[in-house]
Amino acid sequence: MPDGSEDGFDDLPPSAKLVAKVIEHEGAMDAGEISEAARLHPSTTRDALKRLVDEDVVEVRMDEGDGRRLVYSLSEA
Repeated sequence: MPDGSEDGFDDLPPSAKLVAKVIEHEGAMDAGEISEAARLHPSTTRDALKRLVDEDVVEVRMDEGDGRRLVYSLSEA
């Protein structure tokens, strides 16, 4: 996960930083699981995930076992 010195990460809201930390600690999860683990409202979690994906901090992929489920994980970069 990016530390505070990386470009763009400092500009993220606290909710996005919390979501990134939860994914780092818990591993790949769907938005509902992240929302529960972070104790954030689902809409706050969705907004945070969108920002993290836009900043290439988090990547999203379709769950191979359930094509309706999107799974979020930290980007390799």
